[in-house]
Amino acid sequence: MGKIVEALVQPGVLRLFREWGIAVHYVNQRVKSEYNGSNIEVDLILENEQDVIVVEVKSILKVQDVNDFLVDLDDFLRFFPKYAGRRISGAVAGLTIEENADRYAYRRGLFVLAMADAGLVQMRNDEKFRPHDFGHG
Repeated sequence: MGKIVEALVQPGVLRLFREWGIAVHYVNQRVKSEYNGSNIEVDLILENEQDVIVVEVKSILKVQDVNDFLVDLDDFLRFFPKYAGRRISGAVAGLTIEENADRYAYRRGLFVLAMADAGLVQMRNDEKFRPHDFGHG
């Protein structure tokens, strides 16, 4: 199910972040890394020369998913040191969102993507939102 949701989200993400003012132009899907016996898998990494947006995609997004993703983001540069020195943002996407996980993710500095009418993905963040830079604390 996760791969199906990723397939629904992936086509629109570049456009959404460009509209937000982040001119990402590379999309990497299901990126894996191993370091000192630990491993991580990232659903989507969007990037340009200055920015990296790490996207976690869930069929049903819950608060615990957001918390787990925040732990991964805190550890992101250990697994992907090539992104050091860039702004690193996080985004969560869900086909269905439960437990007000979207509001929780927003307050934690994450972009929130959700499915809209006609099966298109939309950004739920407003103009007041300021993403947390996980590359610089």
